[in-house]
Amino acid sequence: MEDQNQTSFTFMIDNLSDKITESPKFLNGGWEWVVDVYSKEEDHKLYVYHFLMVANPESLRPGLIRRVSFFFVILNQSGKELYRTNEICKLFCDKVSGWGCYEPLPLEFETNKITLKLEVVKVVEVVDWNEMIEFNGFQIHYSQVESVNSLFLNHRGFEINFQNIADHGSQVEQHIKEKVEAARDWLEGAIHSWKGRLGFAPLRNEKID
Repeated sequence: MEDQNQTSFTFMIDNLSDKITESPKFLNGGWEWVVDVYSKEEDHKLYVYHFLMVANPESLRPGLIRRVSFFFVILNQSGKELYRTNEICKLFCDKVSGWGCYEPLPLEFETNKITLKLEVVKVVEVVDWNEMIEFNGFQIHYSQVESVNSLFLNHRGFEINFQNIADHGSQVEQHIKEKVEAARDWLEGAIHSWKGRLGFAPLRNEKID
């Protein structure tokens, strides 16, 4: 039986490319997870994108939330650490089922084989339905995720839907790097108009490390 208390997971990536590689499912905190990885060459650098995803978000009970602290470590074929991300602390639920980040590989990196380590620092169940969820840099209530997500989907073609990261990795990368700031500006205006009805407030901008 798989150890639910295991906190370190290692995955071998034999062909790092712009095609998403998904890890085998693993268990932690009572949920099944996967890690999605892909790369993108831009500005003469190779960026590696890695996401921690709930394996079956449709199976989650509405209102059940996990707060997860985690970070990634990338190693080369020789086991040398290329980089490790800062610790990420995010909320996961049936409506927001994936979070991640990206990092550039060293310029001298010439192989497409890497080892990806996921370190899960802490998993806490959140039982308060009024828990605030960070969504694209804004702090909103769990119950408002679908409404706010719909605003993004219907505005200028923005498709910020974290349940579809695994299927639309390139779109997520584009929004993260090019369009999120514009979306925040627009949403700030919407907040001023609708905050009395929706009851959410902006959170400070947070850059992905």
